[in-house]
Amino acid sequence: MFFYFFAGDVLKALVLENVSAVESVGLSISAIVLDQGPSNVGFVNELEVTQYKPYITTEQGNKIFIMYDYCHLLKSVRNTLLAHDISTNKGTLVVNFFQNKI
Repeated sequence: MFFYFFAGDVLKALVLENVSAVESVGLSISAIVLDQGPSNVGFVNELEVTQYKPYITTEQGNKIFIMYDYCHLLKSVRNTLLAHDISTNKGTLVVNFFQNKI
């Protein structure tokens, strides 16, 4: 496990260099898990990872899945529900509904 705090393009170069080093000794990486910090979002964008292609392919031909950790995803959902009303074609659910429930 390693941690970097750089812009997305620099982080991409560093991570790919480390992935290459790991694979060169015969190991493989299944996934990279990260939070939704700005540098990590930039990193994911640099890798061109999407919901339809949630992985990168290494020089060795292995797939490494890129994913946000579920704890931070749940926190983001909670924060969104506390900050914004939800509108549907059946009406609006106001922020106050969630204030005492979360």
